[in-house]
Amino acid sequence: MASFSVRVVDDKHKPIQRAHIVLSFTGTPRGMTVEGYTDSDGYADFVGYDEGEAEVFVSGSSSCAVSQKPGQDRGRKCCGSS
Repeated sequence: MASFSVRVVDDKHKPIQRAHIVLSFTGTPRGMTVEGYTDSDGYADFVGYDEGEAEVFVSGSSSCAVSQKPGQDRGRKCCGSS
């Protein structure tokens, strides 16, 4: 199983708390999605998913893509938001 961590920051690189995050996994039947919210440091963690790629949506806007495989350190990708 893979884990994903997403960090949302503003244009001054300050964390954004309670940003709505949706991961849309590619290559899965019917486009599996999961939702979460960022913590006070701007991070949202998603644990226990199959390896692969996911598109990240922050408050409805596509921001970046993440990819993770089992055995890798937890990846952290920064995604800007306004």
